[in-house]
Amino acid sequence: MTPAASAIARRRRFRRRLGAAGERCARALYRALGCAILCGNYRTRFGEIDLVVRDGACLVFVEVKTRRPGSRYDPRASWLGGQRRRLERSALDYLKRTELVKAPYRFELVEVVRSRFRLHHLHRHRVDKI
Repeated sequence: MTPAASAIARRRRFRRRLGAAGERCARALYRALGCAILCGNYRTRFGEIDLVVRDGACLVFVEVKTRRPGSRYDPRASWLGGQRRRLERSALDYLKRTELVKAPYRFELVEVVRSRFRLHHLHRHRVDKI
């Protein structure tokens, strides 16, 4: 493996670990709020739903965005593009497969700012469904 390929592989592993840590933080947040975690990393042909949560009678489809401190990346910016449509299509697929088509649902974006050893910021953004 060339040095450049090795560096790319290390960055990918780091991003995967950072993302997994962010999803663990989001799970803990929803558990602390008294929500039931129905599933995580639900994959469809349209994309992946990071978390599916039951908040009372409402299903919540959660997208988790994790970043490092000092990053200028705004996680809400990706929500405006094609990612929102992919998540909506994946959510409809989940509702059909679980026969919960008539259940009320909403989307939330969880922003996690975390370094290697410490959680710096955790924020939920409620997003209206279309």
